[in-house]
Amino acid sequence: MQRMSFFEERARLLQMSTETDQLKYEKASDHLSAEAGGRYEECTLALVFLRSLREGLQFILSSNDAAADKFDDVVLCWNDEEDSTVSALFGQLKYKTSAKRTTISRSSLMGNKKDFSLRTYRDSYVKIRDSLDGGSYALVLSTNIDLDDDAQKRFENNEGQD
Repeated sequence: MQRMSFFEERARLLQMSTETDQLKYEKASDHLSAEAGGRYEECTLALVFLRSLREGLQFILSSNDAAADKFDDVVLCWNDEEDSTVSALFGQLKYKTSAKRTTISRSSLMGNKKDFSLRTYRDSYVKIRDSLDGGSYALVLSTNIDLDDDAQKRFENNEGQD
């Protein structure tokens, strides 16, 4: 039997759900949350939950969802009332409290270290993208620290330059 895509599975759950249903999903096994980072994640989940309620969405919210690979900290799926399509937001949260690390460097973004390596997140996307067929989605990286000047330049518009 062929495995359902992420969106097929969540669409089925959204159609079947009642107010008391619980989403059963595989938890990511490598999740080790520091106290401050865990609290940041809880507050973000609470914010997403309350905003989804305020918007009147029919939604499923999960955390540390293995189906999202590295984007597992916040996974929000909702039905679009107009056309019944399922949309999703996949979020990876990074909360840092170290006095030594106050910015993200370009080398951190372009390197192979886990925390802020864009390559790590690109590889994660490649790993899960086939299961994302059939729905619209956004992948989000969120942190409480800034990019340094050199890293910010990496994201500037370079139109007209070779």
